Order: sequence, then C-alpha cells, then structure tokens
Amino acid sequence: MKIDKIIFSTSDGPEYSPFWNLQSLIWSSMGIEPICLIWGDRSKTNLSEKYGKVIEKKFIPGLPEVIQITWSKFDFPKTEPDTTWMIGDIDMLPLQKKYFIDQIKGDGDDWYLHLNAGGISVPRRGKLDAWLTEGPVTYHIERGSKHTGADLPGHYHISKGKNFSNIYNLNISFEDQIKRLTESHRYGYGISDGRPREDAKTDPTWYYWCAEENYSSEKLWEAVKENKIIFKGYCYNNSNFGNRVDRSHWNETEKNYLYNPEEISLGKKVDIHCARPFDKQQAALLQIVQYRDWE
Repeated sequence: MKIDKIIFSTSDGPEYSPFWNLQSLIWSSMGIEPICLIWGDRSKTNLSEKYGKVIEKKFIPGLPEVIQITWSKFDFPKTEPDTTWMIGDIDMLPLQKKYFIDQIKGDGDDWYLHLNAGGISVPRRGKLDAWLTEGPVTYHIERGSKHTGADLPGHYHISKGKNFSNIYNLNISFEDQIKRLTESHRYGYGISDGRPREDAKTDPTWYYWCAEENYSSEKLWEAVKENKIIFKGYCYNNSNFGNRVDRSHWNETEKNYLYNPEEISLGKKVDIHCARPFDKQQAALLQIVQYRDWE
C-alpha cells in the first residue's frame, strides 16, 4: 500500500490553521499530496497552496461547528474512491518517513490501516488491541450504561475513498451525516461525562469533541467483525519518552519541548504532537524539524 493523499481540516483561527504550511511542505516532500479543508474565512489565514491544495468550506448554520470540522476529514475521501487517503491531524507532524511509507508497502491496497491503533487503547485499557478485542467505547446515557472498550484515534486512518464511503455510510448529505452524529446522543465527551442534553447548546465544542472518533471506531469495528474489510493496526509508544515528542512536556518557561535531538535524527521519533497555539512554539518546532530523519 502507498498513501496517495493526506487530508486535514482546521478552523480559520490562529490556534490550528498556521500548522498547515509546514504540514504541506513535509508531507509533499514524502511524495504524499496534502489537502486542507479550511472552515470559515480563508482570508483570515496565511494558508499557502505552494505544497498542497486548500479548500474553503462554509459552516452549516445551526449545527455544531466542531463536528463539521472534524467529521469532514472522514467524509472528503469519498470524492476520490480509488485514491488511498490518510486522515491527518493538523497539530501532529511526522518526524520520519519510514513509519508512514516503508512499513506499509507490503499491505494490501484495499485494506484498512491505522498507524496509531494503540493510541487510546494503551492509556485506557493497558493493552495495544483493546479496540479490536473489546470493541469501541459506546455510551447509552438513557440506559445508564457504558461500554469499557477503547476507540481508535481520529487520525492516521488509511484506506481507499470507497472504503470510507462504505464503512461510514456516507451516501447521504454532509448535513444529514452531522445530524446523525448529534441527534443520536451517543457520541462525544458530553455524553461520556453524562452531561445533560442542554449542555450541547451551551458548550457544543466540548460536548461533541471526539464524536467523530467514537462514530468511526464503532462503524469500523462493525465492518471488521462482519468481515467487510481487512484491518491492520500499527502501534508505537505515544509517550514523550517513547516514540513521540509530546506537548505534555512543553516547557512554558523555556518555550521548548523536552527531547533528545539525536533520537529524532536516528529515526526513533515517529511524530510530534504540538503545543498550541502555533505561534508560541513555532521557533521550537522549526528547531525540531531540522533534526528530522528525511530518508
């Protein structure tokens, strides 16, 4: 398998959107075409199309904006059914090529891969394969029950556009997809915290945060169990002292991350999960990128 394109989405604010220019440079240098969905007013940003395509999206009035931003990455791949897509995360940048390119070369072109399959499973359940063996986290507040599995992170999903369409039932309008996520009252942090429905109106961003993660994990797990898709998960140590440079170890006083440059140049770090907003850590991030394993 080879990734053809990577899809990002972001709001027009300064917290996330400035990551795009560096993201597009890095991914295009790896032979993968980046695409960014910018929600809101592009003129408020400095998004460049030098290394990738930028597509402006308008919010559907009356529906939570956070879901429109996050779910659009799962919906967009259907526009090119035979293209192999990867779901990106705007504030997570790769620090090597091998993990994203070399190790998946032998995998089937029509499979479904996830390159951080233990990202939630390990901290939540203490093992790499809780999603596959126990199923996703599902909440049924009305029944007072909560499944104790683990979801897949909402990034590093890889498959053909047609597989995204079939698995996630994308044959309805984007507006109806968003309504499906919100009106079911089953997906998002608000539901997991047992907060009342009224909170969805007063604090929709928190209430529906990770709803796309909950839904995609549920539907993909169903497809795997029904033998509708071949799934393969890859795992790495997400901790700052493992295979990631992580924002949890951002030093606000020194304006820098805690990391060993040699580990990056030797290809021991897979990615960096950046501190936000972009501006406060820009200098530190650019310093890290120069140590990156480009081979």
